[in-house]
Amino acid sequence: MNSLKVVVLSSGDQLMGNFEFDLSSNHFIIENPVMLKPVREENNILLIPYLLPTSNTQVLLNRQYLVFEPLEPNEHLIQMYNDLFSQMKK
Repeated sequence: MNSLKVVVLSSGDQLMGNFEFDLSSNHFIIENPVMLKPVREENNILLIPYLLPTSNTQVLLNRQYLVFEPLEPNEHLIQMYNDLFSQMKK
């Protein structure tokens, strides 16, 4: 997987991760998903690993729960995401 995207769910939650679409099941497969939370800090966004307490690195997301199709993140979010996962692998 190599397609880093951001989505907004119908619940209002924002997720970012490496997306792949499975045509057979109408689901997105998201690898290493994180939730995006606005905060009152310098970066203004907090990345929260979505699957931290599990050994899974992927989740399935039904397309019907998206507000819109996955979008490209800006460079700042990409850098934050890459930094987070490079630190987690250490």
